[in-house]
Amino acid sequence: MASVIIVDDDSDIVTLFEEFISLKGHVIAGKASNGEEALEILQECNPLPDIIFMDHRMPRMSGLEASKIIREKYPSCKIVFISADLNVKDLALEIGALEFLVKPISFQKILSLLDEL
Repeated sequence: MASVIIVDDDSDIVTLFEEFISLKGHVIAGKASNGEEALEILQECNPLPDIIFMDHRMPRMSGLEASKIIREKYPSCKIVFISADLNVKDLALEIGALEFLVKPISFQKILSLLDEL
């Protein structure tokens, strides 16, 4: 099973993802409401999570900013963007996101990604 960090400033989305992913047997390694919190969680993770589900628009530090730092410091972490902002898709993929999923997202797609990655 995969270990996952969920990064989104919408607490309802985080809760929904957490419950669904946990129900399917995957481990929630952490939850963050912005990029800064995600980086703090990663500093404490041992082992590192398999996948980070990352939103884009968040207070304090965006998903793009956090992803750039994560790719430099933790290159083994797989980042999957989940955002409604298609304007950042190309940039997210360019900086190293493996996938860019558009909100609203199918939970079947998330399960497929967890199995695949």
